[in-house]
Amino acid sequence: MKLLTWTVLLSVLFVFVAAVPVTENSEEAPIELTLENWKTHVSEGVWWIKFFSPYCHHCKAFAPTWTKLHKEFKDNKDVHFANVNCVTQGDLCSQEDIMAYPAINLYNDAKLLDSQRSNTGDYFKKYITKKLGEIKGEPASEKKTEDGENTDEKKDGEKKDGEKKDDEKKDGEKKVEEKKVDSDNTATATGKFPKFPASTDEVNQKYPGVAEPAEKTDKESTVPNPNGKPVELDLKTFNKRVTSTRDSWFIQFYSGEVPRDFQATWKEVAISAQNKLNIGQVNCDVEVKLCKEAGVTETPMLKFFASSFQSEYQGLRGVGDLVQFLERAIGARNPKEVTVADYDKLFKSEDEVTFIYLYDKATSKEDFQALEKLAVATVGTVNIVKSKDEKLVKKLKAEHLPALIALSAGKSVPFPAQASYEIRDHNRLIEWAHENRFPLVSELTPFNSKDLFKDRLVVLAILDPRDEGDTKAALKELKTAARELQKIEQRESHEELEELRKKKQLKIDEAKDKGDKNAEEEASHIRIELTKRQKISIAWIDGVFWERWVKERYGDNEGHKSRIVINDESTGRFWDRNWGNGIIIPSRAQILETIEEIYSKHPRVKATQLRWKMSLLTKQGRNYILEHLMLTTLSFLAVLLLVVTYRRRIMGTLSTLLRERGSSSPTSSSEGLLGKQD
Repeated sequence: MKLLTWTVLLSVLFVFVAAVPVTENSEEAPIELTLENWKTHVSEGVWWIKFFSPYCHHCKAFAPTWTKLHKEFKDNKDVHFANVNCVTQGDLCSQEDIMAYPAINLYNDAKLLDSQRSNTGDYFKKYITKKLGEIKGEPASEKKTEDGENTDEKKDGEKKDGEKKDDEKKDGEKKVEEKKVDSDNTATATGKFPKFPASTDEVNQKYPGVAEPAEKTDKESTVPNPNGKPVELDLKTFNKRVTSTRDSWFIQFYSGEVPRDFQATWKEVAISAQNKLNIGQVNCDVEVKLCKEAGVTETPMLKFFASSFQSEYQGLRGVGDLVQFLERAIGARNPKEVTVADYDKLFKSEDEVTFIYLYDKATSKEDFQALEKLAVATVGTVNIVKSKDEKLVKKLKAEHLPALIALSAGKSVPFPAQASYEIRDHNRLIEWAHENRFPLVSELTPFNSKDLFKDRLVVLAILDPRDEGDTKAALKELKTAARELQKIEQRESHEELEELRKKKQLKIDEAKDKGDKNAEEEASHIRIELTKRQKISIAWIDGVFWERWVKERYGDNEGHKSRIVINDESTGRFWDRNWGNGIIIPSRAQILETIEEIYSKHPRVKATQLRWKMSLLTKQGRNYILEHLMLTTLSFLAVLLLVVTYRRRIMGTLSTLLRERGSSSPTSSSEGLLGKQD
């Protein structure tokens, strides 16, 4: 029995250990280079180095090929493999003029010989073998056999005349193509991405969203959506017309029969976008693979595509709402240029936030690509403009360029970059944008509710707009509370930043006093990162129009026209009572006091559970089981086996006890709680 128990336990342990994913770091990987150790390593020998970003999907796709190449060449003493993470080593990547990811650069004694982009493993095997031969002075095209005969000539001599002509024709075409590409600086020592004179589908599949678009002679092909009709797309046409080009598309992913009313809406949207934006649709019942790769989790789903970027549309689906979204989408990739004269209009807007991108002549192409990614990721939800006006730069107190600032009435939040290259970090940029794209006080709508509630504490004022005086006074209090919260957040961040800077300086001074150069250099490169705090937002909702939703979610308002609910979606809780157990009114004092109580170690305010929490946990559990079906099945069987094993043991023990009790005959005396009794 013990043997069976241990076998089951070991089986369960094996299941869970087997489920742990194995990362590339678990195997021997190429050395990671930094600005500090660059010269030490690269100054001697041949180095083949991959410059990448961990957020770049092209880099992720190329990673297995690079790992395989490293394994095959790791015993080759003639070449060294290395990696450079351009997110953490931005200065090094700027030094080497890295303009696109991944960049595969070949160095000999610190001198750049060649730069390539992602390609197949077979291509790179031939490429590096040829390059190593050239470095040694043995051109690959002149390799000879032991008897001195040229191997290429020998092979050509053995071929048939027809095959030889075909090979010569292909070689000729290849040389012409290579010559044409070289003339446009395809793999020059600059390390910059080439400008293809006429990018083909093949080129764009390798470098989507980076190569220059092909020159189109057909007038109809240069105009988006020329017929004003949705285009039905399959996997082949989607790759050719959407992902392999720089064109913008608004696409509906559907399954089953689309409701007639939305069919009519979608047709009207296509007509409105004629000659402006491509409109497409994909049937997910037929194109299952395509919908999976596009990240479609439910249908119908609407997505905006531009270059290799995509963004899901989550707003209302009326004709007017979709057309308004399209108008913003059309201009998203080319933000409007503004000057200092537009500042007052941007800063005084109470209804929306404007992101202003400040730049100068030194701003690189890679910086503008980061801006384009941001514009696509936030399309239709925030207004983005750009400016090179020196007066505006000075007015906004930008410390370095490029810079990004969120502007609205009473709100000015800069992107927290310690150096200019950090603004290229796509994930940080998008995270910052989502946190700061709401004005000081937002009106909660179906369009923004999902994003507003996500990962933040929301102070929600439920107001009755029929009472204009009360609503106006409440909004004034909400704005004042929002400004106070902003000041508190800025003060705490500033104090933490100063404290971290002091600690860093202490380490540098200590290393200097000891004369430890390595420790001093290491301390000088310590990255200062502020503690990530939960964001607090303030919003209001029309309590009359959304009365049913409010009642189902937060309960009855108990006859009060205006009240405050503090919502924490991440934990599924809300607070609608102050520390005296009364309702929270729209007052700056009560809002700030209640928030302070919520974050205190021993809060005097009690939280109430949101009704959706239990249903959400059930849904999450079901999704986990479906995603890990094999693991769940094995775990269930193992637990069931344990239950059966211990059930038999327990039943056996109980049977023994019952037999012993039954065999003992009753006597005139018995043992009681107080001892033996007669």
